[in-house]
Amino acid sequence: MTLAISYNFPIMKLSRLRTGWHLDHFLHLYLLTFGGLALIILSSFFLIRYLFLNFIGGSLAVIQERVAHDLVYRGGNWDVTQYNADPYTAYPNSSSAFPLYIMTAQGFVIERSKPITGFLDTSDYKHLLEFQNIRFETTPTGEQWRVFSQPITQEGKTYGSIIVAAYDPQEAVLEDVDQQLKDSMQHLMSVVEVKDNDLDVNKVDVRNIRYNLAFTVVNSFNKVLANDGRPPTYIDPSYVKDELNQVGVRIISDTKTHEQFLIDSRMLVDKQVPVALVVVGRSIHSINQTLWVYLVTGMAMSAFLAAIIAGIWTALIKHKVKKVIAEKDRQAQEVHVPSRLYFHAQRSQLELDGKMIPIAYGSNQYSLCKAIFSKPTKRWEVDELLEEFGENVTSENSRKVYDAMLAINKKAQFKLFEHHDKTYFLNPQLLDRISAN
Repeated sequence: MTLAISYNFPIMKLSRLRTGWHLDHFLHLYLLTFGGLALIILSSFFLIRYLFLNFIGGSLAVIQERVAHDLVYRGGNWDVTQYNADPYTAYPNSSSAFPLYIMTAQGFVIERSKPITGFLDTSDYKHLLEFQNIRFETTPTGEQWRVFSQPITQEGKTYGSIIVAAYDPQEAVLEDVDQQLKDSMQHLMSVVEVKDNDLDVNKVDVRNIRYNLAFTVVNSFNKVLANDGRPPTYIDPSYVKDELNQVGVRIISDTKTHEQFLIDSRMLVDKQVPVALVVVGRSIHSINQTLWVYLVTGMAMSAFLAAIIAGIWTALIKHKVKKVIAEKDRQAQEVHVPSRLYFHAQRSQLELDGKMIPIAYGSNQYSLCKAIFSKPTKRWEVDELLEEFGENVTSENSRKVYDAMLAINKKAQFKLFEHHDKTYFLNPQLLDRISAN
């Protein structure tokens, strides 16, 4: 694409451009340039985001495959031995720091690590109260836990419950395990507070709970407020069913921190019947932050570069347009002097290098040509020409001579006739070119 393509619009406004370049042209170029750069930035923003999310989705799919491979379901019973031994999926045995949910269709929570606030983070707190006397509990996965729970009450009103549990304790140390459960329960009861008719768990610190114990704090609205490990808990099966109806990859937000997560939600089936839900998630907070910085920075740079590019284009086009204008002016000022000219009075035609230009017979233009060509070297006074026109000699009629001259010069496309000090005469350059026809 050459500059010449862009010259049409300013050349049509030569009269304006003679007085200088206008701001609206710069703004026009600026907006076009900025729009193009902004479109590139936006397109790359969405492309990069798509590629990142696609990459993360692929990593989630790998974890899903491992979980599906590790979990064994036979005849209504679950075997999680291989899952617990897998360092890439099991929690808390691994150092994974991503949300992972595994829930049976009946609502038993096999795994719920790093739960996202507002997403499958409920438990049946009344079920937890069944363990107010320390006892063993065998879960649907065949695991055995030593479990202890207590209600959180104030002034006779129950606001929730706490459960602490030890996985598969040995009989030989059972007394010590029970004491650990009691001590941990006492600590949790001391740091969990009732505020505004709900539980406040801001003082709960998992580092103050023994590493071999798991716990969960649930309010009376069945909301999990604090969680570490996976003690035996249940979730309302309707929540599991709802999620089974919208399995797939999607983005959700933490209702408390507003942090976004990409999750992959899948169902495990046995004989085409859903038996469990597996959800794996990854935070995309850092990606979002990086991309927003890129977008804002990119737009700012686009605005800056657009100003520079528009300025350069403006200068280049202005320079070129000035050259075009100068050339137009030069061509307009150049007089093409015919080598042969003659006025055919009888045929009422003006001949220029063989080209015939008709002149209306008996018109003022005809009378002007007839008079001047009859005596080419003569300088004709206005009153003499008016007499040739058959007009009265008045100041009002003198304009008719001038108008006739302009009309003839326009038809000839050069100055055939000239005037000076109220006299009219043939262009002196043409005197030696009049044909003796």
